[in-house]
Amino acid sequence: MTIKPRSMSKRTAMVEINGKVVGNQGMIYLNDISENVSFKTQLQTGAFLEIETRMKSVDFKDAVLSPDEKRVILTASGAEPVDETKVKKISDTDWQIDISRARPQIYLKGEGDIPMRQEFYIRGNLPKEKDRPFLSAKSTSQTYSSQLVFTGVSPEGVTTKVDAKDTNAELLPTKKNQFQWTVREIEPGQKQRRYLNVLAGEDTFTAGYDVARGLPMSLGLSARFYTPSSTMYGNADFQWWFENFLGLSSDAFRFHWGVQLERNQHFSDVTGELNADFTTAELLWRANPGFHLQDETWGLSLPFQMITADGVSANTYGLGAFMYKKSPKMLSTYMNWNEYKLQYFLGSSGDFKISSAYTLSAKAYKSLSTRWSIRYGLLLSQYKFDPAAPKEDMQIGLDAGAYWQF
Repeated sequence: MTIKPRSMSKRTAMVEINGKVVGNQGMIYLNDISENVSFKTQLQTGAFLEIETRMKSVDFKDAVLSPDEKRVILTASGAEPVDETKVKKISDTDWQIDISRARPQIYLKGEGDIPMRQEFYIRGNLPKEKDRPFLSAKSTSQTYSSQLVFTGVSPEGVTTKVDAKDTNAELLPTKKNQFQWTVREIEPGQKQRRYLNVLAGEDTFTAGYDVARGLPMSLGLSARFYTPSSTMYGNADFQWWFENFLGLSSDAFRFHWGVQLERNQHFSDVTGELNADFTTAELLWRANPGFHLQDETWGLSLPFQMITADGVSANTYGLGAFMYKKSPKMLSTYMNWNEYKLQYFLGSSGDFKISSAYTLSAKAYKSLSTRWSIRYGLLLSQYKFDPAAPKEDMQIGLDAGAYWQF
């Protein structure tokens, strides 16, 4: 047996990035969020470390000089800095951090929270924090309208103007250093950044503000099949969400309320089954204000339903609940959004009496474009009558069709 010192079994230390040996240090530049980084390092002891990651999306919105002009105040959203102690959250999505002006770089969290360095190359002068124009705290960034009007203020010695090429915007001075900014032709269904020119001394900078116009209305057309009744239905539903419900702009009424009308028309008559048509009107309230199929929420509803069959009809009313949630990324090939909905009917009036009824649905939306989606899902329903009908079985249904937002 031969005993050798550990130093004789040392291996060659190396660093490998994306399959290429780069020595003890290496650097790779990423230009697209889909690019992967495969990192492998081996120590002289034989131990090795492998990491695979990619950068997360980040939107750098703003960069200004601090009052002492030694640091850059950076505002962004998306991937957050590794050192959370230096981060200032200014909204649910936006954050702010100070970085050195002499060495402007920051480490951001990639996939798996792997640190990734972001460097900035600064040419020319940066705007100063004191030269920043401000919009009113009551300014909104979401609307269903094609136009928004803002009020703002410019610092002393700073002039704010609309770019001469922007024909869809207008800025009017009001009093002292205050102004009114009107932006028009906001494209529906997407977020946009609108700009103002800021003149500070001999420098001209650009200030931006993000606005988003939602699609308040939607129309769905689909076919439904129920078992064990073996009945076929055609379904049409119309939904309308309001920016300011009843014309009121307080937080309790803004982007919370909507209405829905739905018609289920039976196409087949099956002996012994409920061959009826259903017309439902529903008042909707979403807990989280926002745009339909853009912002997640849960909510409550007040459904009113009219049932007609063989020359007779009845009306029923009840309570409901719903949830709109983004689909997991692993299912993005098949769906982008999920809808869960429950309606429970409490009483009725008319030619016949409904003792109890409920409908439960789980649907998926697969986006084809900004406006068009495929919608499909599973349905459960059961209606009980007084006196009882010959067949009151729970029905399991499949639903599939097209969905258009406008």
